Amino acid sequence: MKADFYDKYFDELNEEQIAVLKRRDITKENMSEYSYIADEKGNIKTIITDKMIRNIIEKLGIDELPKSYIEYLKTYGDGGWGEIWIYGIFKWTDKVDSRLLDITLRYREEYNLKKEFICIGIGWGCDGIVFFFDTSRMCDGECPVVAFNKWSKQFNEYADNFNEFVKKYIADGINWHIQNDKEIEEEKNVIKLIEGTGYKCSWLVLKGTTKQKLEEVLKLSKKKKMTWDKGLEFVYDVSKISEHRVFISSKYNSKIYIVGNGLFKMANNPDWLLELGKICKEVCFYLTERVSETHCFAKISKGEIRRFYFCNEDEIISIGKITPIEKQLKVKFPANFNEAFDGKHTQINEEHIIQIANKWSPEDIKNYPYKDVIVGLI
Repeated sequence: MKADFYDKYFDELNEEQIAVLKRRDITKENMSEYSYIADEKGNIKTIITDKMIRNIIEKLGIDELPKSYIEYLKTYGDGGWGEIWIYGIFKWTDKVDSRLLDITLRYREEYNLKKEFICIGIGWGCDGIVFFFDTSRMCDGECPVVAFNKWSKQFNEYADNFNEFVKKYIADGINWHIQNDKEIEEEKNVIKLIEGTGYKCSWLVLKGTTKQKLEEVLKLSKKKKMTWDKGLEFVYDVSKISEHRVFISSKYNSKIYIVGNGLFKMANNPDWLLELGKICKEVCFYLTERVSETHCFAKISKGEIRRFYFCNEDEIISIGKITPIEKQLKVKFPANFNEAFDGKHTQINEEHIIQIANKWSPEDIKNYPYKDVIVGLI
């Protein structure tokens, strides 16, 4: 038996949607690896039995799962590739595991959901959407799939049954990527940020100071001179992130840049930025890391914090008044986790950081001289 997920669920996609799949390395050839119970050729190596499924149903505390979904479990067990993640059952060594069970139980506790809601997948990007079977509406062995918004705590109808859900889920996910790619491309056309800053980066823009003063305040050690390109390779080497590497640029248009992963450890520390503010007329700090959803932007002017905002999964720090650029972008970032889930505030993401940096610290990128930099550890 072969895990023919591509043939079964991608048959209604158009050329643009298929092109998106190819860019994300989702092709008919490699989709044979979709199933977690199949080998590299797509041949089933672990049988998901009725007994395994019944055991999961009992642990969920419900009477039954949809027939079409049970067929999926017996064919694919559990699957994931690219942006397609549908929860199921799989066998690891001698133990039967189930993301369907584990994640459903987690959401029940976190959001106080009724046991009839069974989680089968999540949305795209950071939209806060989670998909559930509503088994309270089981009819002739099938039930609808609903979309739960984690921010508003609201349920909305999504699909009449599981097979309809899979095709709609895939098409909507691809369309989300198409729109997201277009928006990113539009942003790139107006972004005025130098190389080494922007997406998945951390950097400082400083005015009214010198490289020597900055080296002293940062206590820069193991200093070396490098080209700009080599400096970027040095400071963004993820295998050396614990060394806190940065580089300091030369001054151009009255600004000096400090760039690198070494700044990551300072992101939730406004006092550290105030130390820099003592030797600078202005300090702007930006950090965006989409994998861990850690984001920060800050401005120190004349030794005072005008705005400092930091957010990750564990902490939110909000200091200062809402800035004109935030009002212009029509965003209202939560000041704490109570506000984060009230449905009235904006969940910060990397696009917001880029837009703010593009307004606060634009650069003449066509003429920017990418001269040698000083690299070191802080």
